[in-house]
Amino acid sequence: RTGVIRASPNGLGTVWVRCPLAAARKLATAGRLRVGWVAARVEALRARPLQCYRCLEKGHTQQRCTAGVDRSRRCYRCGDSSHRAGQCPAADPKCPLCTDLGRPAGHRLGAKACAPPPKKGRAPPAQGRQAETQGGGAEKRPSKDPGRGEAMITA
Repeated sequence: RTGVIRASPNGLGTVWVRCPLAAARKLATAGRLRVGWVAARVEALRARPLQCYRCLEKGHTQQRCTAGVDRSRRCYRCGDSSHRAGQCPAADPKCPLCTDLGRPAGHRLGAKACAPPPKKGRAPPAQGRQAETQGGGAEKRPSKDPGRGEAMITA
């Protein structure tokens, strides 16, 4: 299945193609696809993060949304509820999510500038080695023995 060919700023056309995973991998590995007399460049897109269409936040879907606010009828470009992003008359973008959260909103919803704070839950794993203490020795690990009281790191 293909989308509409869109002209990019450099004059070339771009199009999305939806196909089975095996075919997509083969095309991405080849890097080019012959279409008539033209060899078109093929680029695999990165997977998008989960995004809720109800509250517009990332990390969950509409079925698991627990937010009290419903932003599903708002334009992704300016945040107005009278139209959709395809018919947006606004000259400058205004992120509806960042506007509601009191952050700088001079971007479109989902742009790189739109980075909501991480949700509560598991912290990402630490990168690299554990830091050494000021005295130059390594940290002592917390005790996991339940009979020894609360675990803590000591220097």
